[in-house]
Amino acid sequence: MDPKYFQPLSKKILESLRSNILQGKWKTGNAIPTELQLCEQYSASRSTIRKALKILTDEGYLARKAGKGTWVTDKPDREESFRYKYLSDYPFPEQIKIDFLQIDNLAHNSSDNLFNGFPSDEMFVRIKALRSLKETPLAYTEIYLTETHAEKVLESFKKGSDIYVYKVLERVTGARIKEIHEVFSAILAVGELANRLKVMDGSPLIAINRQFLDENNNQVQATRVYLRPDVNLIKIVREVAV
Repeated sequence: MDPKYFQPLSKKILESLRSNILQGKWKTGNAIPTELQLCEQYSASRSTIRKALKILTDEGYLARKAGKGTWVTDKPDREESFRYKYLSDYPFPEQIKIDFLQIDNLAHNSSDNLFNGFPSDEMFVRIKALRSLKETPLAYTEIYLTETHAEKVLESFKKGSDIYVYKVLERVTGARIKEIHEVFSAILAVGELANRLKVMDGSPLIAINRQFLDENNNQVQATRVYLRPDVNLIKIVREVAV
């Protein structure tokens, strides 16, 4: 037999079980055959059957509970069984530098969605920053913090080792960032953006609005980031939620 057509029994069983679900042979909400019945049907060991069932459970096709057996889940649950990982760390962080260009005080802006999670009575500090790799600008950022947090962050920020403000914020407050909400858009560089990032007017940029939430779901930071797409790589991984 040509090796390229050979499939291990475990893979054949997994594909057959998955096909039973996708083709509707096993109906949503109904219990599937027991492990012993599947062992007999496929002439396979119990460990092989259990491995296939675990994979289908991890993928969201099946649900299992001791004493109740195994049944086919609703399709919407399977579609929601993915989570996203956004990978944007720089490969050579020791070569990245961040310069604070300007620091301003400003009030809450209720018309800007970026401020939605902040208390409306807070005063804010806006830090304009430029992140570069050697002499090449990578990102121009506007960072928004409450006055209290901004003072602590600016005092504790270590140039040459710190490149992410939110990590300094975690360090000085002791509160971990639990979620980062991001909205991506594309814009054209003009004026200050073009000058800071050393690109021609009209060059495309990636704009990202970020809202940082702590473990109590309080917004503690917001940023508006402008990236040069020619020197930045954004990678988003979609993986099965276990």
